[in-house]
Amino acid sequence: MLEQAILNTGIGLMTGIIGSFIGFTCWPWWRRRQIWNGLRVAAEQHTGTGGFWCRVVNDSSFTMGKAVAYITIYYALEDIQDPPVGREAYITRQQHTVILREGQLCWAVQEGGENPMRVDIYSGEKQPLVIGFCVDNIIQIVSEKCQEPARVFLTRKVYQGDLKLVCLDCPAKVFPFTINPEAAQPIAFAA
Repeated sequence: MLEQAILNTGIGLMTGIIGSFIGFTCWPWWRRRQIWNGLRVAAEQHTGTGGFWCRVVNDSSFTMGKAVAYITIYYALEDIQDPPVGREAYITRQQHTVILREGQLCWAVQEGGENPMRVDIYSGEKQPLVIGFCVDNIIQIVSEKCQEPARVFLTRKVYQGDLKLVCLDCPAKVFPFTINPEAAQPIAFAA
């Protein structure tokens, strides 16, 4: 009888250890991997707005919680332009003359009358994200507050950049892109 009790205790202990390993290690790792593998970005045509739009797509079976988007654009300091009259920007020729590295963006949806910085992206959802606009002869890159103030205004030409997506549920993923304001599709993401 004592041997049976010891055997049952040992089996229960091993079952608990294996169950905990699966529940606390294997399952979360597999879930994060599925979300990361199912995360992609697709350029979207917004004719008439001069905008550089995209959709962040969650092709996994799980929700991406509190997704945040960051942008880096590679340009020379001479490409920075003064904001148009009546407009503001975080990066200008007179102040804060820096290269835009991992500046936060806001999502192109409304929550309480404002564009949120973080959104949940549900399974199968395609969440809209705006990167910037062509305004006359300059390119406006938006900020976490959308267009007011903008992140930076740049000379109208071709630029390379990275869109970095971060969320609670998987490691960050980076998507290289090209902005070409003269192309029919002004933003293109690397395959």
